[in-house]
Amino acid sequence: INLTNTAWTFGGSLAQTVSGNAFTFYNLTLDNPAGLTLATSPRVSNLLTLSRGAITTGSNILTVTAYCPGAVAGYGSASFVNGNLRLTFPPATISPDEACPRSTRAESRGSAPGVGIEFPCRLQADL
Repeated sequence: INLTNTAWTFGGSLAQTVSGNAFTFYNLTLDNPAGLTLATSPRVSNLLTLSRGAITTGSNILTVTAYCPGAVAGYGSASFVNGNLRLTFPPATISPDEACPRSTRAESRGSAPGVGIEFPCRLQADL
């Protein structure tokens, strides 16, 4: 399901789950201290905002297809992705550390020239 040009906010105080078909969100915001669990592998095509709470992926993958930096906002010690996160970097990016310094790369997977490079990452708070 493609939720083109939509802004989705998962807010409140009870834990929430995204399940069913693999969704593509345009903007996705988590503002729920109880968190969000993924029972599918969604994509975010523009902006992922982590205001409060953790997104737990389990074996699923949350993919942000907009180029870093700037595609993920608000992450820190109380707002993060717990699990599998795939970030996309411009094709000219030398390393994900330069483009998104608060992430740690687990492995890299190249893509076609000029398309961008996806790196599975974990966001970490500043120490």
